[in-house]
Amino acid sequence: MGYWVYLDNVTTQEQADALGSALAETGVEDSYFDPSGVEGDVLSLGLFREFERAETVREQALAAGFDPVMVDRTRPGTLYWADLVLAIDEELDLEPLQAGGRIIRMDPRPCDEPDPP
Repeated sequence: MGYWVYLDNVTTQEQADALGSALAETGVEDSYFDPSGVEGDVLSLGLFREFERAETVREQALAAGFDPVMVDRTRPGTLYWADLVLAIDEELDLEPLQAGGRIIRMDPRPCDEPDPP
């Protein structure tokens, strides 16, 4: 379950760029325009798990004079998690795991240190 915030009736890349710049000045720094998307002509301002985060972005866009839409958003599919244990001085490069042409969320998070054996 998630909450999607977007501006509708965005039909060109130029319009999306101008709106994105104006929104960035008000604190809404991430936007995504896909003119070939199945959602139609929209400028996405984000998909959020937490209602509060979605509402914050919606309110920022409203305060900037825009009329954002916020809807419940779910997608069918499988969610995979990978838990990796790295040595203290080891780093993991997540870039090779990104699929070309798709947005894949990589969310590295530090875990509690394991108890010594």
